[in-house]
Amino acid sequence: MEVAVKERQFKVAEKLNKQLMQHDFAVKVAQAVECRDYAKRKAADEERAKKRKRSKPHWAFEQKARWESKGNM
Repeated sequence: MEVAVKERQFKVAEKLNKQLMQHDFAVKVAQAVECRDYAKRKAADEERAKKRKRSKPHWAFEQKARWESKGNM
């Protein structure tokens, strides 16, 4: 592009500039789509992990509380 400007071929330089801008835009769009898809996958994985995780019943003793109650018997 710089060579075309030095040689005063402004139409060629403009065409090259337009191609570069389109390429940069396409790369940015591809990165944005990839980021969006990654965020969706990550959220879905976290949701599955949350469902797999066993929750303790509210009446269950913690480890220390169980040991203390056993010692009091």
